Amino acid sequence: MNSQRYTPFVGLALFLTLSACADFGGDYEPILDGPEGATYQVDLESCQHLALEQPSELDIYGSALAGGLVFGLAGSESGYVGSAEAAAIGTLFGLVGGLFDVAEHRKNIILRCMEGRGHLVVG
Repeated sequence: MNSQRYTPFVGLALFLTLSACADFGGDYEPILDGPEGATYQVDLESCQHLALEQPSELDIYGSALAGGLVFGLAGSESGYVGSAEAAAIGTLFGLVGGLFDVAEHRKNIILRCMEGRGHLVVG
């Protein structure tokens, strides 16, 4: 398989994925233990905005880089796929893992923020 033929597509896929997921996890709405208070919507929007302001790109890039390195090394040792293909696959797996880590981090920010504003959240 000619890995150079697929290299631009991998880069484009990574770029599109990162662009589409810039707000990933920032729209989380917590489950309340009771009715919504009068300030719930304003507080929720403020907390979601706060969560989205937190830097996450480095976490995503770091996960993608780590996945690419690990899979690239494993691919070159296995002989089943080339190291470029393995690195591309690992990068995508790392990217997805990084996105889920960022979403979980943002969810926790929203939960703590809403609790701090007096809302009874359970998850």
